[in-house]
Parts: sequence; structure tokens; C-alpha cells
Amino acid sequence: MKKTISLILAVILILLAFGGCSTKSDAPLEGAVFADGTNNDYDGLENITFAPLFQYLDAHGISMEQIIEDGVITETIAEMFANNRNVRLSNIGNLCSYLGCSVDDIMKYEESGVHEVAHEIDWDTQTEAKKDYESTGKIRFKPLLHYLSEHKNEHNYNINYLITSEKLFTATEYTRIMSDHDFRVSMVSRLCNYFKTDVSNIISFYN
Repeated sequence: MKKTISLILAVILILLAFGGCSTKSDAPLEGAVFADGTNNDYDGLENITFAPLFQYLDAHGISMEQIIEDGVITETIAEMFANNRNVRLSNIGNLCSYLGCSVDDIMKYEESGVHEVAHEIDWDTQTEAKKDYESTGKIRFKPLLHYLSEHKNEHNYNINYLITSEKLFTATEYTRIMSDHDFRVSMVSRLCNYFKTDVSNIISFYN
């Protein structure tokens, strides 16, 4: 009986030694890309900065508090913009619609990488929406499709090649791109980084 108990304890110790970290390894790593081509909500973006957004607001005398009160984005989303986090394209579309600006006024691709936050925010009080905002348009991937067509002879930008060989995106992701799916910005970052091109060659805001 004692030998049986000792054997069971030995097996448990072996399992703990070699499998005890399985929970941690199964968890998505920071910046990991999931099946739909998106990152975790709060992951930082390596090559995208939202600094242009805050420069635009300063230049036009618009406060982030006013944008939140008008229901364009929430305070949480505003903080994500300030910290270059992985917002959805619909959040960018709302800002483009509200501000009457382009995606280049909101975000920028930095090939060398982004090493600081877009803006330092220090909320004095909690700001809540006082209105419901409805965007007049949508972020679309039309520029990307035009870019691929324009450069297909210069580079091997055949869709099947990009899917099967380069693994830039999956067939499902490409279908979603064609239908202007509400990806997170990590998808745009991935495409900008692969093609080494500006955000405006990947997405644009259309009314």
C-alpha cells in the first residue's frame, strides 16, 4: 500500500514538474494574433501610433472630453488611443466621421517601430457620453485592393501566393477584408509592415 501511494505521489510530482506551466503556455502571448487576425484588446501596437490624432485635436481646439461626451468613443477607448492600443476600425471610423478627417489624421505607420505613447492623459474626473453618435461612413480596405492591383506586376502580389506562401492572411481573413470587416488595428499594422507602406494605402474612410 505504501509503495502504491509513493508511486502515485511520484507521478504527481513528475506531472507538476513538466506540465505545471501548461496554463501559462496556453494563454495568448502579448501581441499574439488570433484566428481572426486581431490581437487582444489591450495589446500595444509595434508599428502604429495614434499621435496624429492628438496633434489634430490640439490644432483644431477639440478636447477628448468633448468627443467622449458626444458619444463618439468611450473614455476607455480614448485611453487606448492615447496608449497606442489595439482599437477597432469602427472606433477610427467614428472619429473620422465626427472630425471630418482622414485616417492619416488619426494614425501613422512607423517602420522603425513605436517606442512611446501617443499622448499623456490625466483624467481629473470621469467623462461619460451625453449623446448617441452614429457614424456617417465606414473604414474600408478599398485602398489595399487598389494597391495590390497597381503593384501586382512589380511584385508577386497574387492573392493565393500571399495566403499560401507568405501567410500574410488566411482565406477567411481575405474574405473579411473584401467585405470591410471591423478588424482591430493590428490587421492594418500587419499589412503596413509587410508592404512597408502608409496606412492610407491600406484603409480609408468612406462616407
